[in-house]
Amino acid sequence: MKNGILVLMALGFTTLKSAAQMANQDITEVVTQFVEAGDAQDVKSLEKVIHDSYRIVWNDLNEKAVKVVDRATYLQLIGAKKFGGDVREIHIESIAMRNEVNAVVRVSLVGKKADFWSFLSLIKVGGKWLIVEDMIDAKFK
Repeated sequence: MKNGILVLMALGFTTLKSAAQMANQDITEVVTQFVEAGDAQDVKSLEKVIHDSYRIVWNDLNEKAVKVVDRATYLQLIGAKKFGGDVREIHIESIAMRNEVNAVVRVSLVGKKADFWSFLSLIKVGGKWLIVEDMIDAKFK
């Protein structure tokens, strides 16, 4: 198939995307949906992009403690408007993928209330990318 792609490109057909480019686009969309749903405190939208085993891991240097928040607690805190509610700029710094089913995204989020640096772990289940873990570092303003 590589030769077929090269021929099409030589003929001026450049709309074909590699599997990696398509996966990166899909991953970027899931990350964007995740951030925007959190900012909007939209539990229903979050449920669509996080895995059943989702968790947050935060090594809180101020309190010298590692905090882990499971999916149910996270969604409850979002619904109660104790988490989220900021409008943040999304900066995807890198996407690393393995076997087209596992990915790690390094993202920085700049907001009015806080800035976050996250390593998001994603898995592909049933053809759909889902966030399974958010390892964060946060600076509150």
